[in-house]
Amino acid sequence: MDIEVDEEPTGPSVDSEDAEERILARRLRIQKRQEAQKKYDSHLHFVYFCLVKTVAFRRAKHCNI
Repeated sequence: MDIEVDEEPTGPSVDSEDAEERILARRLRIQKRQEAQKKYDSHLHFVYFCLVKTVAFRRAKHCNI
């Protein structure tokens, strides 16, 4: 039975002794966090849109419009 282990991410490290590498690592970490937030916001907007449409449909059905 083979078990795959996720490799640790390679690339710049915030723990590096090189200041430029630490700066780059922080920038990449911020960029990833912003991308994750945009994805979450987009998903949340979609769920809200579906909820609003469902409520409007049910009200229209209930009022026989």
